[in-house]
Amino acid sequence: MSKLQDLSNAGTAVWLDFVDRKFLNAGGLQKLVDEDGLSGVTSNPTIFEKAMGSGEAYDEGFAAFDKANPGATAMARYEAQAVKDIQAACDTLRPVYDRLDAKDGYVSLEVSPYLAMKGPETAEEAERLWKAVDRPNLMIKIPGTDAGVPAIAATIDVALRDRGLTVWLDTNMTDNSDPAMEESVRCSKCVIAVITEGPREADHFFRRASCLKDLRRALEAGVHIQPVISAGDKKKIGRFLDAAPDDLKQLGKQDFIDLD
Repeated sequence: MSKLQDLSNAGTAVWLDFVDRKFLNAGGLQKLVDEDGLSGVTSNPTIFEKAMGSGEAYDEGFAAFDKANPGATAMARYEAQAVKDIQAACDTLRPVYDRLDAKDGYVSLEVSPYLAMKGPETAEEAERLWKAVDRPNLMIKIPGTDAGVPAIAATIDVALRDRGLTVWLDTNMTDNSDPAMEESVRCSKCVIAVITEGPREADHFFRRASCLKDLRRALEAGVHIQPVISAGDKKKIGRFLDAAPDDLKQLGKQDFIDLD
């Protein structure tokens, strides 16, 4: 058993930060999935630049595309080949995606870095690339810039609205990103508050300044707050609310959703 398989068996998701057509065609990715428990692949423009700029693996693909699309831009030529590689990698990892019920088995494709400071254009490209690859286990990478944060929110919103859902994603934010987080909360339809106790007093949901700040933002913006709690903690709701600041005790009037 390989060391990578040992990691996988221990519960670690092992991903490969590499994509190359020669490697794909030779069965290299398939072997890592089958023998080493690989569960994901990441890519970026730099990886593709190195792959396409060396060897002959892409010559046939470029020739066929150029014949069908005379005068195409360099970006269009690059994207056509990148999409083919990502589709092949997604197909290789699809059994992992299915076996783990969509919890892993993804392949990432990054939007153009030239759009990193252009939020609306980034969101549009994310949707376009998603449709071009047309694989459920594709993961679109969006740069975490100030312009990228609203694009991430917009992309998630579009994807989940297609399924009848609207969700707000909470993530660790630095003080410099506060305006972006405030805007994300304001534009949300619902803020999901996962009420947890944690192993330490400081980990308690109502002891965490970031959690309190986001809840107050939601209240000020008139955004619905939906409390969520694990089944094992349901008997502790009263105790949890006792620890809540006075202005947030109104959460007790809401029906708590069972996380489990």
